[in-house]
Amino acid sequence: MKRHLACAVCLIILSVLPASAQFTRQLTADIPFGFYAGDKWLAAGEYKFLVNDNVVTVQSPEQPEALLFARHSANGDKNSAPSITFTKYSNDRIFLARLYNPAWSVTPDLVKSKREREVVSSRVVCRNRLETVVILARLSR
Repeated sequence: MKRHLACAVCLIILSVLPASAQFTRQLTADIPFGFYAGDKWLAAGEYKFLVNDNVVTVQSPEQPEALLFARHSANGDKNSAPSITFTKYSNDRIFLARLYNPAWSVTPDLVKSKREREVVSSRVVCRNRLETVVILARLSR
C-alpha cells in the first residue's frame, strides 16, 4: 500500500513539473532610459522580461539579472500591443511597473520595492508630476 502511494505521489510530482515550465512568458524591449527594477538600477538597453508565476526576471547581456515579485490582475484590452509600463517620478526615478501581453490571461503588476515606496513618500515626488511611460515590446522565445 505504501509503495502504491509513493508511486502515485511521484507520478503527480513528475506530471506537475513540466506543466509549470510551460507558464514562463517572455517579452523583449529596447528601453531608451535607465530604470529601477525593484531596488536595482539598470542602464538603458535591450532587456528580456521573463514571467513565471509571481516572479519576473529582467535579463540583459550587459547587466546582472534582477528578480521582482508580482501580483496578478485581470488582463485589460485584448486589442492592445505587448508593452512594458514604467512609473516616472522624476528623470532619475523611473520604476518598472507592469508587463502586458494581450495573449496572457493575467497581467503581472510589480510590487513596489522599498526604494520606490521611499520615493513615493519623499517630498521630492510632491513637487514633480507623476508620469506613466509605456514602451512597446516584442514577444520573445
